[in-house]
Amino acid sequence: MRTMHHLPTVYEVEKTTEQVPPNQGTIQSQRDSRKEKLIEAGIHLGTLFDHGMARVNLARARAGWATPIRRQHEQGARYFSAPAPHGGERRLVLFIALPLHDGDIFGGAYIRLSCAKSAICVIPSIDAETPRWLAQASGTELTIAVIDDLFQATFSDDVDATRRLAPLYGVDLFATPWS
Repeated sequence: MRTMHHLPTVYEVEKTTEQVPPNQGTIQSQRDSRKEKLIEAGIHLGTLFDHGMARVNLARARAGWATPIRRQHEQGARYFSAPAPHGGERRLVLFIALPLHDGDIFGGAYIRLSCAKSAICVIPSIDAETPRWLAQASGTELTIAVIDDLFQATFSDDVDATRRLAPLYGVDLFATPWS
C-alpha cells in the first residue's frame, strides 16, 4: 500500500522558508542553497511552459484559429486550456511540487495532457547553472522541442508529437524518488 503525501507548491515552500529564521553554519547554508535552486528550477519550468504557450498561440493565430490557449493558476498548478474543435475543452496541466522528505526538500513535477491516460513525471537536475528537467521514465530532458510537442499533441492533434512523447510516460507520481 502506498502512502500519499501532501505536495506543497512552490508558493507554499517559499512562504514556509521565509518564516524559518536563518541558522549560521555551513550545513544549513548548503540546504538553503539547494532549496533556492529547487525553487529556481520550478520557476524555470513554469517559464518554459509559458513561452511554449506563446509560441503555439502565435502559430494558431497564423493558422486562423480563433481562440488562443489560456493559462490559469489553481491550487498550485498551471492549466493551459482551449476549446476542443467539437465541443468540450482540452487541457495541459503542469503541477510543480516541492515536498518535504525527512526534513529536506525534494523537487518534481507532473505534466498531464487531456489526450493522455497517464502523466509525465519529471525531476529537476540542479547541478548545472541553468536547471534542467528530466522525464523520470526515460531520462529525456524537457527541451523547448519537447514542450512544443506537449502543446502540439494536446491542442493540435499532432500524431508525430504524440509518438515522440510516448517514451516519457509510464511512472506513477507516488512511486517517484521523493515519496
